[in-house]
This record gives sequence, structure tokens and C-alpha cells, in this order.
Amino acid sequence: MNAVFYDDYAGLAPGHSWTTRSRRIRADDIRAFAESTGDLNPIHLDAGHARRSGYANVIAHGYLTISWAAGLVHALGIDHIASNAILESAWQLLDVVEADEEIHVELSIVEHRPSRSKPDFGIVTRRFDVRAGRDRSIARGVVTILVFRREAAISRGLIGDSA
Repeated sequence: MNAVFYDDYAGLAPGHSWTTRSRRIRADDIRAFAESTGDLNPIHLDAGHARRSGYANVIAHGYLTISWAAGLVHALGIDHIASNAILESAWQLLDVVEADEEIHVELSIVEHRPSRSKPDFGIVTRRFDVRAGRDRSIARGVVTILVFRREAAISRGLIGDSA
């Protein structure tokens, strides 16, 4: 999929959506995240502790789930070069992801508008619905991003004229 610049968003109606591929979160991924962040809560690292806490397996950190959701959206290609910064983010964590579960994201446009303070950009708000399987909603987030206008990306040498 190609990058989606603000000019492209301006032609899409609120509610337009994309669905990412799935990604399996493994116990090793959870351990690596725990070690890199310093959040070594045993519910993330010790299967016995997780079972005594009511889960069948260790659970992913909420921030790991959100981070992987962002990565899955980036893998769509729509943010490549076009997305410049996160301006605002609000998340609800609705359920846990246990090791060996797959997640995917249903991403939809909430709104878009030109930036008043940065004429080379537009502001786009998108809703993330992170799901495990088809039916279970894991997390919901509303994220507002700063997105390049195509001509600004060309004039800055970020992309060629044919992109």
C-alpha cells in the first residue's frame, strides 16, 4: 500500500477503514519488552504466576499491545514518510493478550483538517480497534497525527515527483 498524505486523507470520508495483517505475540516477545522497559511484573514473565492470577499464560503488557498495534498500522504502508508526529493519544485497554495470541488492528478515520499553524501539514485523527481473533476487542485508541501534504514532502526531498 502507498503512503497516504494529507491530500489523500482529505479525499476520504470519516469512517474509511483499513485492516492490518495479524501478528502473534509470543512469550519471548513479552520477555524482551519486559527487559527493555524494566517492567518485570511476574504476570508477564512467569506462567505459574499468571495462572494463579487467573490467566492461562503470561500476558502482554498493555503498552506492548499498543506498540505492536502502531507497528501493524505502519506495516500497512500508509504512514511511510507521510506521518510526521503523534499529537495526541488516548487509549482504553479492554482485555489482555496472552502469549501465543494473534492481534490485528481495524483502523478508521475519525476526522481530518488542515493544520492552521503548519501549512505543510494536515491533522488526522484515527481510531484503532485492536482485536484478538475476530470477536475480542483488546484495546481502543484515538490517535491524532501530523501528516505531510504531498507537495511539502516533495519540496523537502522526502519523496520524488512521481510518488
